[in-house]
Amino acid sequence: MTKNVIRRSLAAVGLAALALGVAADLAAAAAQSADGHYPRAPFATRAESLRLARKLLARAMLPPGTRRFQGKKLPAALNAPPEELGASPLIDVHRVFTEQWSMRRTVRFLNHHRPAGWSYYGTGYGYQLDHGKQIPLQEYATYRPKQVGPAFSVVEMLVNVVPGRHGHALTRVDIQVVWYRHRPAAAYLIARHFRAVRVDEFGYGPHGRHLKRTFRQHAIIDKLTRVLNAEPVAPGGTWSCPMFGPGYNGQTVKLTFNPVKGKAGAIVTGYICPPGYELSIGGHNQPTLADNGKIEKIADKLLRGSHQPKR
Repeated sequence: MTKNVIRRSLAAVGLAALALGVAADLAAAAAQSADGHYPRAPFATRAESLRLARKLLARAMLPPGTRRFQGKKLPAALNAPPEELGASPLIDVHRVFTEQWSMRRTVRFLNHHRPAGWSYYGTGYGYQLDHGKQIPLQEYATYRPKQVGPAFSVVEMLVNVVPGRHGHALTRVDIQVVWYRHRPAAAYLIARHFRAVRVDEFGYGPHGRHLKRTFRQHAIIDKLTRVLNAEPVAPGGTWSCPMFGPGYNGQTVKLTFNPVKGKAGAIVTGYICPPGYELSIGGHNQPTLADNGKIEKIADKLLRGSHQPKR
């Protein structure tokens, strides 16, 4: 039997080890920043993600006459989702339905109907060969909502259709939710704790460059810390870097915050793959932050505003 299934996986960076101890004044100040002085990074809980997944499950657009599956045994293709987001934390909620239509007709319906507020994301299929003829085993469609709350990394709906008994199709609908974890108080940066920040920018390819400059303006330090404090903790998981080879993690930007007397310094390093901002405060590793590209844009503007690339 030959089976060809199109699969994708969301990958994300893994979380850095949490620091076992951070100076008490840093943690207290960081907690205050999370109360409103600085933006608070969005996060959700497992319970909130589960409620969202159950709510969204009802949004599936299925053919007329669809009803809940009441049988006891499912085809093997419906025992699990056709694909799974390669991220953590992850919740998958599903239901199985019996269709009044055949598999082919059900798939045609899915091709022309999508849940309100969702975008068509892709398809996958599986088949077996019987004397050179393709016998369909499954076909599925993937949708993503046009808007996702800031506490959630990815929300995805998968509708998987397989042939059932007496010419009627069976359909499995999965909702997968990846959410952002809570960011601890010690993982927030306090602008007044720093007297300067060195910005390093790294480029790759035939015109690779390394630009660097130190800034002492409070407005620049404040802007960088505010943007970083608004970043959520990156989901864990796996990430493939086929363009650069296994283990590739080229730096994009590095921020070195020099502390005032009696306070802890901080280092933020952005990576291409896996993408994310590694954060260390006072020599203690904090959870890796999600990378939305804002820090790279700010760094590029700061450096190119006064320096030309050095080759």
